[in-house]
Amino acid sequence: MDPFFKLDDVWVMGEGNGIPILHDISWEVAEGDRWAVVGRSGSGKSTLLRVLNRMAEPSRGTVAVRGRSVTEIPPAELRRQVALVFQEPVWLPGTARDNLFASVRLKLVPASDVEGRLDEVLALIGLGRDLLERGEDELSVGQRQRVVLGRALMTRPRALLLDEPTASLDPPGAKALLEQIMRLGKAQNLTQILVTHRLGDARLFGARTVVLEGGRLVEHGATPEVLARLESSWEETGS
Repeated sequence: MDPFFKLDDVWVMGEGNGIPILHDISWEVAEGDRWAVVGRSGSGKSTLLRVLNRMAEPSRGTVAVRGRSVTEIPPAELRRQVALVFQEPVWLPGTARDNLFASVRLKLVPASDVEGRLDEVLALIGLGRDLLERGEDELSVGQRQRVVLGRALMTRPRALLLDEPTASLDPPGAKALLEQIMRLGKAQNLTQILVTHRLGDARLFGARTVVLEGGRLVEHGATPEVLARLESSWEETGS
């Protein structure tokens, strides 16, 4: 079986300066795997995620999803399969319901599909229908992040890319959100990749972890083993 994601010799160059953001990344992610991507600010973590659903284009190398080059997959189809949740909850104009139904306005899915999926998604993200008519200012940061997560799930993705989704949350809120994401990943058999600079988040979330330094993939393997080697130097220099 083909891996869900396969990157081979992927480079991404900075616009205008030609300085590499990612260097020679080769990496495979099996279907249903749960990975953490760890690195300090500027290590290329977010760019790596964006390459996976073609929000960033490699300057060199290939990216494949389920054996198909991403260049052969129409962008709308790719982003239905591979959903990206950003660090800050990106709230679209309107209510929570409007945000959950955004995939219809973006012509990613028909309205009938979204209506039939609403209750299932609300259960997955742990929100009730009583919040649907609330706007951004009427919801907590954690609730807004769950709505944004639900918006991504409305397209029935097979992979979920998470770019520091706990950055705005306190530790209890971060733990609750990650545990919710892990539960829904198991329930939906999602391939999940979490980008974080917090080793605690990686330890909780990732069965496997990759480490980026200066745009290079310097280590990967089982999370406990990778973090045990990384932790002392990480604590000495900060995150």
